[in-house]
Amino acid sequence: MLLALVLAFATLQADDVTVFVFTATDPSGFTDPLQAQRVEAVANLKTEIEKKKGLTVTETKDVADLVVEVVDAGKLATGATRTKGLSTGLDGAVFGTTTRQETKPQVHAVLRAGTYQLEFQGSASNMKRAAGAVADGVEKWVKQNRAKLTK
Repeated sequence: MLLALVLAFATLQADDVTVFVFTATDPSGFTDPLQAQRVEAVANLKTEIEKKKGLTVTETKDVADLVVEVVDAGKLATGATRTKGLSTGLDGAVFGTTTRQETKPQVHAVLRAGTYQLEFQGSASNMKRAAGAVADGVEKWVKQNRAKLTK
């Protein structure tokens, strides 16, 4: 544990804000498809946060300035539908249609700094970009609150 703390501090820039990213797991060890999506979102979010100047992801919660928990990830219904013709006759008439609900990948996370918390939701064309939208929100929040985080 001590070695992990020393290594975590050694890789930081002096003014970096450290971020611990996780998703809750069931203590029994059981998993489900929704948890798998959250775990994937955690990996994407860590990658996207690491790209942000002044932010460093840490694997140790105890040394983190911020904690970001992924609470949901998956497909979000947009409210739109798409109808597709199954076959078209020679005269252009459509025979049979299928309608489906449009969805968009989304990541829902909660940022915590002490007792303060703020929710972020990112949605985009894929899960990586949805995580990127959350990382953008975290970066913006950190810029607005850096002075309080680095006291």
